[in-house]
Amino acid sequence: MTKKILSLMLTFCFVISLCACNKDKENKTENEPNGTSTSSIKESDIKVPDWATLIEAKACGDLLKIDFIISGLDSYSMQSDLYSVSSGEKFGSISVDDGLWATGILDDGMYLADLKKGDVTIYDKSCSVKKSFKIEVNDDVVTFLGISPDGKYAFHRLGKSANFFITDIYSDKSSIVYKQNCIANYIGFNDGKFILDTVSDGILAFDPQNGKSESLYSTRDIYYKSEYYGVEVREPYFVVNTPLDSAEKFSVKMKQEQDYIVGSYNGGLYTVNNSSDGVNTVRDYNINNSTVYDFQFDNNISGIIRLDNNSTLIAYTDINNKANIKIYNPEQMGKENLEVSEYTRPEQLVKENVVTKEELDSNNKKIIKSVPLLNQFPEFPTGCESVSTVMALKFKGYDITVTNFINYLDKSDKFYTKDGVFYGPDPNKNFVGNPKSKTSFGCYAPVIVNAVSKFIGKDKVKNTTGTSIENLCKNYIDNDTPVLLWASISMSKGKESAVWTLENGNSFFWISNEHCLVLIGYDDEFYYFNDPYVGAQVKYTKEKVQKCFDCYGQQSVVIL
Repeated sequence: MTKKILSLMLTFCFVISLCACNKDKENKTENEPNGTSTSSIKESDIKVPDWATLIEAKACGDLLKIDFIISGLDSYSMQSDLYSVSSGEKFGSISVDDGLWATGILDDGMYLADLKKGDVTIYDKSCSVKKSFKIEVNDDVVTFLGISPDGKYAFHRLGKSANFFITDIYSDKSSIVYKQNCIANYIGFNDGKFILDTVSDGILAFDPQNGKSESLYSTRDIYYKSEYYGVEVREPYFVVNTPLDSAEKFSVKMKQEQDYIVGSYNGGLYTVNNSSDGVNTVRDYNINNSTVYDFQFDNNISGIIRLDNNSTLIAYTDINNKANIKIYNPEQMGKENLEVSEYTRPEQLVKENVVTKEELDSNNKKIIKSVPLLNQFPEFPTGCESVSTVMALKFKGYDITVTNFINYLDKSDKFYTKDGVFYGPDPNKNFVGNPKSKTSFGCYAPVIVNAVSKFIGKDKVKNTTGTSIENLCKNYIDNDTPVLLWASISMSKGKESAVWTLENGNSFFWISNEHCLVLIGYDDEFYYFNDPYVGAQVKYTKEKVQKCFDCYGQQSVVIL
């Protein structure tokens, strides 16, 4: 990960399972006077082994589990320690040698799994064996394992067969609940369901009692995903999606644009903001009590979690690359009000920028007024590129519908895994998905150029990618030719929300909020567009448009 934020990592031969703890209760912060903490666990209670690299800390109720990699002369071992949050007492410890291991925390203990052999052991909080069972791997390998916090159900995937299983641990009954040859990340357990992030089918929740799945979110724009929240960024807000039975959306006002989400808990988000002098500003966006806490931290953060008593535990490495722990209580942090509001839908943010006919008719503007307006909803929720293209084609006198134009569009939803590498379509060659689907991605300028060429000929369309907006206005808008321009919905900053490998071996990062509009004019301060997202004419400041235009590679297309 860039900057100084270190992700929870796959270190050497060990895999750490992000099993969530859901105690079906609210955080206690709102009930504590002045936000103080009753914590008795101290940093001195936690013993960090010599030569250890801290790889994960996880909490569940009064339990705190910390996993270390301990290096030897020619080998490595893993140690998992269990502590009491309320007393600081160390309940027990488990150590294993080199291997491919998964570990996670439970309501009253932890589990450890040998992913090569399929051997799984559940321990109580004193680290005594409570239950053992075996996953039949044959010549395959378990790529991830999660266990429900009550220790009743296991959720795992076999890599070669691409089968996903749910096992009733105590009856030893196992069934295939999903099969997909794609990258899938186990997120955690919440509201009685296992949560899985897939590139091909989005974020899914599986009910362990019947094996049925449901889709959690209807957008590809979620860049941060946890068992508690899926978060979009629509500056100046984090748009927070809550999953499952309590599904809702709300907006959280960002304190700084550069705040990067690194963790979450049931009721809040953790962010880190890196300054040029190497000092991290850590923020606890406590949604439950509409308060933001912050403090400065000058080491590399590898993990951050909320403890059951509302203190914050940070796992980090210092300048000597030594792993360590820091615990902060609310009274040690800065504090200010947090703006939490009802979710403002993207189309409403766009509508705030709609311009009136009177404004378009005013002086000192260059506006192409007769470009037809079309709305991409409800038929083409991810079809902004096609809808914008049809607006430009109709302006040039071509009789075509969006449905017909999509027939000329090269499309692909082929995601697959080969030799451990996850492959997907190239948006420069294909529309990724289908414009009629809410969970599709989109396409870039070459795909539109190719589709238009099929319809009216190669000499009637030009890929102007790389041309500055100023020159697009001078060369085309001033000559009454609208321009297809790639930017973002409501000119909100995009975030990398998915990654896959292209056929040529290059990694591709999909940037959320991608949007195609029709540039129809400008003045000294604004650029003006036909926006298919709302079927209206909108304006944005030149500075905002330029940032988004740059973010998506300065892509543009002109119908000649």
